[in-house]
Amino acid sequence: MTSSLMVVDEPATNAVPIEDPDPSGVFPTGNVVRLVNDIHDDWTKIINDGAFVFNLNNTLLGVDETLNDHPEVMDQLIQLLQENMHIAILSGGSIADLSRRVVDPLVGRMSEIREGLDLAKLGLVTLYVEGGAVKITFEGLGSTHVDKAFSENSRLPNDDVPEFARAVATLSVEHFGLGADDIQAWRQYAKTQYEGISFDMSWADGNQGW
Repeated sequence: MTSSLMVVDEPATNAVPIEDPDPSGVFPTGNVVRLVNDIHDDWTKIINDGAFVFNLNNTLLGVDETLNDHPEVMDQLIQLLQENMHIAILSGGSIADLSRRVVDPLVGRMSEIREGLDLAKLGLVTLYVEGGAVKITFEGLGSTHVDKAFSENSRLPNDDVPEFARAVATLSVEHFGLGADDIQAWRQYAKTQYEGISFDMSWADGNQGW
């Protein structure tokens, strides 16, 4: 049995606000209800001037999960796009990781449905990876673009890099207590996440010139 996405013409503002079960605000449920009602009340303003922003791990998805693991979440994201809602997804991981977990499933699902969808709405999605240092936008269905101007404007100034490197080295050696096994484990992990980048870990051996 194949699933389908029902695209509605009526905006979410037709939904009936839900009653707050805890007006005192003591319990988290009350906070969630108030948030839902605030979104309901400001829906048009959010579409025109705002966006929905989601952190990836343990918020939008569990660690190592993809949108394919949660088709209901993926269909909700697509529905938001069809209602002209801007969506941003933040991740500390790599471009490859976010592509595998979010981009590829989302593009695949929209390509699968097609009927009734405006595929150009994928351009409303913005991705921030590498801890927010890299901004990615969509130029077409499945075609992504790295905003180099954003990266250039957001990067650490060259004059600050040596001082930053010295601070990391000092803190890591003197306060973090990292041993040889820890360094090796990090080196192996970094290679899988950031292909083509070499990591100089000699600071762990006391290299003051790192």
